[in-house]
Amino acid sequence: MNIGILLADHVSDPLRSIHGDYDEMFRKLLLAVDASLHFTVYPVVDGVFPERTDDCDAWLITGSRCGTYDKLDWIARLREFIRQVVADGGRIAGICFGHQLLADTLGGESGKSPKGWGVGLHHWEPFAAVLSDELVPAGLKLLVSHQDQVRRLPADGTRIAGSAFCENAAFRIGNQVLAFQGHPEFTPAYARDLMNLRRGVIPGEVVDEAMASLDEEPDRMLVGQWLVRFLKGEARAAAAQPVDTGAP
Repeated sequence: MNIGILLADHVSDPLRSIHGDYDEMFRKLLLAVDASLHFTVYPVVDGVFPERTDDCDAWLITGSRCGTYDKLDWIARLREFIRQVVADGGRIAGICFGHQLLADTLGGESGKSPKGWGVGLHHWEPFAAVLSDELVPAGLKLLVSHQDQVRRLPADGTRIAGSAFCENAAFRIGNQVLAFQGHPEFTPAYARDLMNLRRGVIPGEVVDEAMASLDEEPDRMLVGQWLVRFLKGEARAAAAQPVDTGAP
């Protein structure tokens, strides 16, 4: 099983030597679930793309400091690749920016949220099954770092989880698309260092509150397991009608 990681950003230089780059974080998480996985990394942020949608068995788009609305050539090219993967019947997952870009490209809408920064550990209420034989638990917890949100899901999207702060925090489209606003690849240590690096950009009171949330353990491995099963095509999405996708 070869998973193509579409790297949409790099960890900032001061933190990369400590925590690794984003593809390393994902490999560590997913290999802890299934040590037989293989990965090919395409730094799309640097203009490096796969030649074909079947160059890998499934795809994963990472987070990015860029927004879906940024007029950058690599983002436009990544949108085209997303459309082609779905048209070819492939599987593609997205995290944070990847989550927003999948929604925005496939008929939904993403953009800046008037609610401001979401950082630290956030709790989401479950709305639908992730997979046919595995329901979302009573509550889902992931580390987040974002200003942008998915405002509206694609017409065929099913919301998995959300909250008052982030209505469309996770969604799927059948057996082909699975996306999370939160970061299962982040450890609390990296989240702490990232927030300290961004003090001044993120309001201090928001950072202080988020720091206090890091004592609680995120559901990293649970979401890692869901991602692996989805990417490997080992589970089928539960039959469900699309839900209310939230106000734009």
